[in-house]
Amino acid sequence: MISNNRFEDNRINKINQSKICLKIENSKVINCDFKNINRKDESPIMEIGNTEIENCKFENCQNILSDSIEEKIIINNCIFKNCTNVITMYWNECLLSNSKFISCYDKIIYYNGGIIEFCEFIEIKTKNIEFSEDSILLNGKKQNIIRNCIFDKIKVESYLINHYGLEDMWGTKDINLSYVKNCTFKDCETTGKDNLINKFCPYLSFSSFLSILKNGQEAEAEVIKIENCKI
Repeated sequence: MISNNRFEDNRINKINQSKICLKIENSKVINCDFKNINRKDESPIMEIGNTEIENCKFENCQNILSDSIEEKIIINNCIFKNCTNVITMYWNECLLSNSKFISCYDKIIYYNGGIIEFCEFIEIKTKNIEFSEDSILLNGKKQNIIRNCIFDKIKVESYLINHYGLEDMWGTKDINLSYVKNCTFKDCETTGKDNLINKFCPYLSFSSFLSILKNGQEAEAEVIKIENCKI
């Protein structure tokens, strides 16, 4: 267990990136503070597997959490302030709960399935206007549930919530429907897209593909379903 520690940029390599990089498996990280830690390459501040992160605070950090092995990940009651590339899950489903994302920017969450619940996203924004990224990306082939969350004062250039993994022509046959439930959206806008949430993707079964070639029509499949939200 790692508990009651403070990690801050150690100034050894300040121009490029921080040297702090932790590899944690089969453990817990509790009541720790991380500040001014910038990991620009693919190696995150914490590479985690079968790990619980609880009551931790991250401020002015980049490339924070990524999974290493196919084991459970739990993130609870954490605060992320002015951070980007916060959570990246390539292999695992994750439970993210009771956490706050304040003034975070560009890509924030890359999710491989699981639950995001009772979280607050406040003043989320786009900094890199030239290469704007979606804030929250959900794997379209896994079920993701975002529920009982608050989104407040959002101003982004791309989608607030989008899906990935269905890019190839026949990928939509593998859709696992995700849900955004009982969430509140206040003072939210995207200036680069028609909607905050991209619910659909082009649907191309073989028969619909032939129909599109013949008639020029476009069909869509639902990937993210919105239920009981205040928008």
